[in-house]
This record gives sequence, C-alpha cells and structure tokens, in this order.
Amino acid sequence: MMTRPTQFTYLALLAAGIFASGCSSTPGQELSASDFSKGSTATAAKTSAAADDAPAAPVQPADAGKTAPTAEPAAPVPTAAIQPDITPELKRELDQIKPPSVVAAPIATAKDAGTLTVDAMIGQVNGRPIYASQVLEPLKAQLNAMGQQMARAEFRNAAARILSERLYQIVFDSLFLAEAERRMTEQERFQLKVMMHLNRQELIRKYGAGSEPAANDELKKTTNRTLEETLEGVRQTILVRRYQDEVIYPKIAVSKRDVERFYNRPEVYEKYNPKPGRKVRLIRVANKTSAAKVDALFAEGKTFIEIAKDPVNQYNPKSEGKFMSLDKNNKDTDLHQGENLFSIDALNDALAKLKAGEHSPRIVVSNQLGDLYFWILFEEVIVGTRKSLPEVQLEIEQQIRGLQYMMIEQRYRKKLFEDAGYVVDGSTANPLDEMAASLVKIAVGLYTKGS
Repeated sequence: MMTRPTQFTYLALLAAGIFASGCSSTPGQELSASDFSKGSTATAAKTSAAADDAPAAPVQPADAGKTAPTAEPAAPVPTAAIQPDITPELKRELDQIKPPSVVAAPIATAKDAGTLTVDAMIGQVNGRPIYASQVLEPLKAQLNAMGQQMARAEFRNAAARILSERLYQIVFDSLFLAEAERRMTEQERFQLKVMMHLNRQELIRKYGAGSEPAANDELKKTTNRTLEETLEGVRQTILVRRYQDEVIYPKIAVSKRDVERFYNRPEVYEKYNPKPGRKVRLIRVANKTSAAKVDALFAEGKTFIEIAKDPVNQYNPKSEGKFMSLDKNNKDTDLHQGENLFSIDALNDALAKLKAGEHSPRIVVSNQLGDLYFWILFEEVIVGTRKSLPEVQLEIEQQIRGLQYMMIEQRYRKKLFEDAGYVVDGSTANPLDEMAASLVKIAVGLYTKGS
C-alpha cells in the first residue's frame, strides 16, 4: 500500500533538482515499475519544445506515458540541495506569500466575436482570463502555413480542429491544477511556499548574482521564460505530481493473471512468438529480347539484386525486385509465411526447389496475352526471436499500467469538466464551442490569403 509523503518530501525532491517544470506529456508511453512508488522521481509530464533550451536540472526524470496537463510550460529550475532552516523570521516572511486564489467559476465568452482581436479576452476559467493570443501564439507558424496553402473554407475547418484541441487543453490544465491545489493540506501548502521561496532565491543567486531584475533578464535570454514563469512551472509540476500520487497511482493495480491474459492475446502472443518467414525477390520481363538480356547479365557475373534494379526488370525495380504482399492487417510486408506465395503454380514450384541464397533459372509462364519470363531469388529465412512470458512479464506489466493510467485519467478528466459545468460530449451547448468559434474567426482574419 502506498504511503503518504512525509513532511518535506516534496521540498527535498525539489531541492535535489528532481522536479522539472511544465505540465505536458505524451500519451501512450510505457510506464516503468518505479513510476508507481509514492514520491517516485518519474515525471508527470514532459516539458514542451519551448523549454528545450532551458537550464537542465541536475536529475532529469524519466517520462512515463502520463497524460498530465499541458499548461504553459516553464523552464526547468536548477536548484542546489537546500535543506530549509525555517526560522521564525523566515516563517513570518513566508506567511506573506499568498497562494493563488482558485475559484471554479464558469467560463465567460465574448458576446461579439466580430470585434475580437488577437489581444482580446475570449473567456475565463477559474476566474483567470484566457486571451486569444494564449491559444494562437504557439500555433502561429502552423496556422500561417495552413493559411498560405488552403482555401478559406478548408482553413476554417482545419483551424477549428486544432484551436478547439488547444483551448480544451488550456481549460483542462486550469481545472486540473485547481483541483490538485484544492486537495493540498495546510502543511503541504506551507511546504510549497517554502520551496518556492528557496527556488526564487536560488534562481536570483545563480542567474542574477543576487539581483532579481538581472536574473529575470538572464532567464528570458537563456530560456525564453521570465523568473515568474519559471517558478510557476515548478509550482504546477509539484501540484500535478502530488495529484497523481494521491488520486491516480493508488488505483493502478496489475495482477499476475492480468499479465497472463494480456500475453495470450493472439496479436500479443504473435508479437513475442513470431513465425519464421521468407524474403523473396523477383525479376519479370515480358518479351524474349529482355529475357535474353537478363540471362546475359547473369552470365556477366551480375548479382540478382543488381539485375533486379536494372530498368529491364518490370517488377519493383526501385526496391530491387523485392516481393511484397499484404499481411493480415492489410499492410505491405516483404516477410512471407506459408508454402505458396504466388498465384502462379510454376513460381511456387520453382521457389520450393531453392535454398536460401539461391535463385532460379528463367521461368516461362504462358497466358492468353503471351509469355512472361521470371527469375526468383530466395533471399533468406527470417527466424523471429521467441520470448516467453517470464522474459516479457515486466514489459507487459508496464504496458498494462500505462493503459490503466490512461483510462483512469480520462475518467478524472471527464469528471473535472462536468464538476465545473462543462459538457464536452456534444449533448448540450458548451461555452468552449463559443470560445473556439471566436478563435477561428480571428485566425481566418489573420492567416488566410487576402486577409
């Protein structure tokens, strides 16, 4: 059973530089076993590309396929291993640091979208404004490229999709962070204030030699984030991870039976126990003159692959005569199972006589349209590596944990929206739709041809 973090658990982790900033993540990644220990150093989320040039933390946590918020990321904060000495003076100073007020207020949308500009406030969430630029700016390059290539109607439809997704994520981030903060105890709130104060001091020392304005300028120059944005990124990461520790991870459980059932699914079993397959190449020509040329090239010592990519070959010369077929998922493959690969018996009979590495002599196939001439190369046999259940047990457990995490997170995501009064299943009118419509109108005016 997972235990609750002891006093200053999060402070110690932050002081060790373990928490990176930002709240974004990439769904679908595999989870490691260590990700499910309370106080694990696995991140809740990857920072976005905007933080790529940020100062690296001493320890970079491993991502774990968690679908945490993707709120505006800030640069990771490199901190020293500080053990807070909470003197009465420091406590009084910290008491002056007020935590942000989070109010679950309905989103207010603009009534007259026709007057909106990129600087307009299109709505609010938790009492905080959402500006059009907040949604549009990260997508500027993509929208501009789309506007140059698409007609207005096509652009409007494409922009509606990506802007709605971005807006949805911004609102979810705010709701998620508000809920995570609401769950904090007074002691944890105080611990968070202590750590944020210490991080601020460390950033000012390292980037500004004790000067806050100098630190702010240097951070903007090196990470494209202000001091406040950097600290906000750290705060968000703490809240996200604590919420995961308290709400989501305890609900994840994988039994031995779960692993066995997963392994024995036909598609999974086949993945770990692949059947042997053959790779084959073909040369095909449609007249005696070309057939004679192929035989002459063989006589000159040319290899099968060299001849197969010659223009004389009429079967996949660009892929050097590689024989392709469709697998059971209707995808092209050059690895073939079974005895009869071809619809022509003469080709199957010729292939059956070959060993790996050998090619056939000329094969003549007659039909109503005339003769066709083939040569077959039995290139190689591929024997897949078989893996038993004990060998892949941990890997499968990680996959199941990742799937469970996504399902649980999706349920909490839906509940957060519903509790805030937002219906996102399309059954009723939604303020988010009105906000998205305003954003699309602004984007059409800004980025389409003739705007």
